[in-house]
Amino acid sequence: MALADILVKVELFAAAAEPKPSISGEVFLRYNHYKEPHTVTHDEGSSATISQADVVELLSLDYAFNGTFIVHLNPLQSCPSMKRMWQDKEGLIGGLVVGKEYWVDVVEDAVAEAQVERKTYNPDKKADDNAPREEGCSCLFGNPCMESYTCADWQNRFDVAKKNGWKGHS
Repeated sequence: MALADILVKVELFAAAAEPKPSISGEVFLRYNHYKEPHTVTHDEGSSATISQADVVELLSLDYAFNGTFIVHLNPLQSCPSMKRMWQDKEGLIGGLVVGKEYWVDVVEDAVAEAQVERKTYNPDKKADDNAPREEGCSCLFGNPCMESYTCADWQNRFDVAKKNGWKGHS
């Protein structure tokens, strides 16, 4: 083997051993009306990844969802499940392209969500002067109601409000 051939092989080996330059850029994550940029870095020739934990932190999803929920990304706003970008075993979602938008979908933990106590409005509950006031007829507190669905006596709302302290129009 000639010396020139050996030098060519050494140069090829050295070029292959050099680390590929990293590419850094932003992807945009959309959830509901939010559109948040997130910086991703990846090697040349490979796609960018983002962890589920980063998506949850960026969009504060842990405040809205309970239990062990799953986050995945969609390349389109309305996307069939077979085209969704799922996370791998390490919790990374791959295949991201710098500069592109991805829509966030959340698969809720049904067991954890079922255990959350939900509070609903009870119109039969009587007003307690020491309790915080809930939605209801404001005529009873000296202000004429603005909506008929909450008013106890819509036709006579001004008279009821005057009896309870309303001074009338200024």
